Amino acid sequence: SRPLEELIQDFKKGSLDLLLSVEPIINHSPYKTYSLPVLLMLPNTKENMKLVPIKNFSKFIHSLKLKLNLPVEGFKLRKEVNAFLKNLDKDYEIIFESNILASIVRATSENLGYSFLPLSYVKRELDNSLLIAVGPSEGFWKHEISLYHSNGLSNEIIESFDKILINYSILN
Repeated sequence: SRPLEELIQDFKKGSLDLLLSVEPIINHSPYKTYSLPVLLMLPNTKENMKLVPIKNFSKFIHSLKLKLNLPVEGFKLRKEVNAFLKNLDKDYEIIFESNILASIVRATSENLGYSFLPLSYVKRELDNSLLIAVGPSEGFWKHEISLYHSNGLSNEIIESFDKILINYSILN
């Protein structure tokens, strides 16, 4: 995958018709912004199954020895995780870092550690019982992504893409 900055430049030049971005694009209004609830993802193991349901999430997180799979520094989701854990004053160990979020999902589902991820990024793994999502139903926080489109693209295509995003995931 190419860096987001390159994709944004291609979009501005007109080389891309649709762009899903975690960063705002200057001088462009998004077609739609999605607020994705972020929860703690645990591998689906017998030990972890004993931990749910959870009534006090803050106490639960403090009781865990957090070994995390995280996006690399600079990613918006990494900044959000760091801020959340700093606010909780919670220490953690980084087990695995990647600039490919699918690798983080896989590492977590393979019992390498835990991760904080938006529900929509792990719908398939949750549906297939590879992961357990832990946290309040509204999420610990909201991770925002926005859909941008070029002026020449038909509303039918844009709306179809929006429906695909919603049907494929748990976008709210």
